Amino acid sequence: MEHFFSPSTGGFFNERTHGARLVADPQTEAQIKARRQPKYRPNPDCQIPADAVAVSQTEWQELLVAQGRGQVIAVKAGRVVAVDRPAPLAEEQLAQIRARRDRLLANTDGMVTVPDYPITEEQRAELIAWRAILRDFPAEVEPLLPLDAVNWPPAPAWLTEKGVPL
Repeated sequence: MEHFFSPSTGGFFNERTHGARLVADPQTEAQIKARRQPKYRPNPDCQIPADAVAVSQTEWQELLVAQGRGQVIAVKAGRVVAVDRPAPLAEEQLAQIRARRDRLLANTDGMVTVPDYPITEEQRAELIAWRAILRDFPAEVEPLLPLDAVNWPPAPAWLTEKGVPL
């Protein structure tokens, strides 16, 4: 069975599940007896995208393994290949940093907005200072620095004791 990869959808397809791409026109008995090859036409019921490229069973299995390792499937020069994931753009990187920062702030909002939250005044002051650093933090980050290399401002140690997700 032949498999197909569509770059527009980023998905794999096969004719058994998604319908044959081509179907044979009906033949008369005389054409069959004369062993004439049938004429094929596009199958209107086929759900395989027009841009799909055929891959063999072996290639399909290798591509799935590569995809499991984190690579991206793409079509290059008419061939389906696995390539390393492109590095995120600076804007995407900063958006991910801001999203984590926002989550950290949201996880501690109640601790500073509820006046009688059970923390000491010293802890409250430490938390407010850390939150202020977090709010300014994305402006200080090198946009193309890998996310795992970003040095986040250290959270107050007692936050994990309170069960706050960091």
